[in-house]
Amino acid sequence: RKARISTLSGGQRQRVGIAQALMGNPELLIFDEPTVGLDPEERINFRNLFSKTAQDKIVLLSTHIIEDVQSVCDKLIVINHGQILFTGTPEELIALAHNHVGVFEERIGESGKEDYKITSRVNTARGIACRIVAETLPAFAEAVEPTLEDAYMYLIMEKEVK
Repeated sequence: RKARISTLSGGQRQRVGIAQALMGNPELLIFDEPTVGLDPEERINFRNLFSKTAQDKIVLLSTHIIEDVQSVCDKLIVINHGQILFTGTPEELIALAHNHVGVFEERIGESGKEDYKITSRVNTARGIACRIVAETLPAFAEAVEPTLEDAYMYLIMEKEVK
C-alpha cells in the first residue's frame, strides 16, 4: 500500500499503471505495450481485464505481441513504418494469408534458394519441420491454416515486395 512505485517489481508497476489509467472511468483508454515484461499469469490477467474493460469503452492497444491482439482485439490496424497496411478484423487478416502458409521437412544440411520466409523451425526425428510464408508456396510444402502471426508476416512480406 505505502511502497514506493520504484521499489515494486515490473509486473506490479504495470498493474499500478493500469489502475491509474482506469481511475475516473475514462471513455478512451490507450495502452502501449502493456504486457511487456509481465509473466504469463499476469499477461492472462491483463487480457481478461482488457476484454472486460473494452465492453463499454474505446480501448486502443499498441503492441507487437500477437497473442495479446489475438486474445482481446475484435478490430485491428497494422502499421509498418508509419503506413497503414491493413484495417479489419483478425479473421479478415488471417484470410489474406490463406494458401500462403505451409510446412515441410528440411533435412539437416540441406539448403537452397528460399523464395519464402521461415517463421519457425522445430527439430524432429527426421530433420527440421519448417513453417513458411510465401507469395507462392513451393511444391514441396504442404499448405496449412494460417495463424494471426502468419498473416501478419505475409502482409509485411507482401508490402515489402511491392
